[in-house]
Amino acid sequence: MPFPDPTRLSARFASDPELSRCARFFTGALRLGVGEQRFELRFEAGRFAGAGSAESAPGARDFEISAAPAEWEKLLATVPPPFYQDPFGAALHHSVSLGGDPETLFAYYGVLRRVIEILRESRA
Repeated sequence: MPFPDPTRLSARFASDPELSRCARFFTGALRLGVGEQRFELRFEAGRFAGAGSAESAPGARDFEISAAPAEWEKLLATVPPPFYQDPFGAALHHSVSLGGDPETLFAYYGVLRRVIEILRESRA
């Protein structure tokens, strides 16, 4: 199944109350690397501001998760295999990379988890 297009899920990201709580005060971007493709979800003052392809270099407060399409299939499975239930576990045990600003990554780790949950739900 192909990776969900984040731009088509913009309304879902913008209206999700849990994502809004997780993103409180966040200004920056969550970048999603799927093989050679790069997407970004932008946030301004804790609100979802839009999604699109990531054309520019990462900003100072951006963070990223990237993996090959086969790894994303496991991360986004309805019932993920062991260590794919959480991005950190997948990064520790498999070919999934977490990067960008470490302070922002861990301060807004809930954003990453919720975005992955929304991507999973969009495939169900």
